[in-house]
Amino acid sequence: MFTLFILNVSFLIYTISYLKSCVEPNIFPVYGKVLFIEGILFSIILILSIFPVMINLLSSSQSRHNIKAIFDSVDKTSFASYRFFDDNIDDDEYENNAFKVITEIGLTAIKEFDHTTFEIVLRSINKKAISVFKSNEDASDKLQLYANFTDNLKDFFSFAVKEKNNSAQQRIIQTRWVLEDEGMKHDFLKYNSPHYKGIDFITDIEIYFNRAVQNNEDFIAAEIVDTFIDYFATVIRKILPATFRYNYDHPYSNSEDVNTIFSYYRLIDSLTTQAVATKKMPVLKNLSNLFMTLDTVIVESTNSTDTKRYLLQINNLQKEKLLKNIVENAQIKNIESPYFPFGIGNTQELHKLKSSVILRAELKMIDYLFSKRLLNNYILNDLKTAAFIIIENFSEDTATGKVFLNLIVDKFDHIRGLITTTSSNEDKDLYINLHIFLGYIISKYTLTGINYEMDEKIRDIMNRFPYLDDFKEELKANGFIQNTGL
Repeated sequence: MFTLFILNVSFLIYTISYLKSCVEPNIFPVYGKVLFIEGILFSIILILSIFPVMINLLSSSQSRHNIKAIFDSVDKTSFASYRFFDDNIDDDEYENNAFKVITEIGLTAIKEFDHTTFEIVLRSINKKAISVFKSNEDASDKLQLYANFTDNLKDFFSFAVKEKNNSAQQRIIQTRWVLEDEGMKHDFLKYNSPHYKGIDFITDIEIYFNRAVQNNEDFIAAEIVDTFIDYFATVIRKILPATFRYNYDHPYSNSEDVNTIFSYYRLIDSLTTQAVATKKMPVLKNLSNLFMTLDTVIVESTNSTDTKRYLLQINNLQKEKLLKNIVENAQIKNIESPYFPFGIGNTQELHKLKSSVILRAELKMIDYLFSKRLLNNYILNDLKTAAFIIIENFSEDTATGKVFLNLIVDKFDHIRGLITTTSSNEDKDLYINLHIFLGYIISKYTLTGINYEMDEKIRDIMNRFPYLDDFKEELKANGFIQNTGL
């Protein structure tokens, strides 16, 4: 480029000198005209050549090799330098600080939607963090590097939200989770406490979520909830079995661990409040999935049975708050699978723990949904499925199976008794379907041949539907379209 510039300048000087030497002013021979045109063309070529060269320079300044060199320069002496700048800071010291340079490179890549460079930055953060976390460095040094990188990521996320760079936002969230996961694996995030608490991660997740919601990034907010599911599931599977053993006889013996668990649910409360207030439907669906996933994780974990039951109790108390928020504040009128935080965990608990924490919570919420005229076939079908699991899996433990099956059958009977001739068409349709579902249960019971001494009770309840035929005729006469999706 420099050679082209020198040649172009030399050619322009020669052209000007020649044109000045022409005998008649303002009249140029053919040779002079050619020189003039060539001078213009060379100048244009020079100008156009500047742009790719500048782009190449910018690219090389953030090349894989240079970024690697920056991360290689991060060592023990630089860990603590990131946060201690003051008004008297030397400019060279600021510019040569690796963490500040990383921030500048990342922000530039986000602004330019340069996904390749930004991916290199994030992967380099992961690689450097994992290398140091595995090393023999002091825990304080590891904590400082962890803090520096999490600060980098917060800066990146704020800017990515501002620039509407969704790809960058997703990768930042994933990278933040990798940092936390590696920190938990290498056991230095306790901050002089006997047990891991995850305060930094909870704080960062809330910051990310707030910014996503405020900027109407619904997809990103939902992704943050999914990341928290992965995090909380990891805590339940890998952290709690070694540190937490709940004792119902001495409930205050684990107060520190209990407070940690409640801090996770306080975060979920905060996320739910914002999602409901702003009517973020994708986020509410993911929050509902969070509770169902945690139910399954708890049941399948290696925690003690009492710990599992305690965690299930806390999780299902929180479900009640979520469901009421969805109904009363988010004004959702069709409670089906995306918003109903019960499911497979119910039958897993019945089968593996021989307890009914989830089932009892679900039965309680069925009363609530009926009071709001939101009970539907999807929810009744979930109860029917639980009844089938009980019938299939408690052939030997008939006493436990009978208790569980009684809970379900009694709830069908209870709802039946609340529906009268003055009820709405929707409730009358529900009345008919209650009878149908009970028929499914007695059929399953009879085919399986299990003796819970329940067949007489179920048949007796099925005979307590005095309005059944009348309701069928009435709905047909009214042209009411019955919900036959059983």
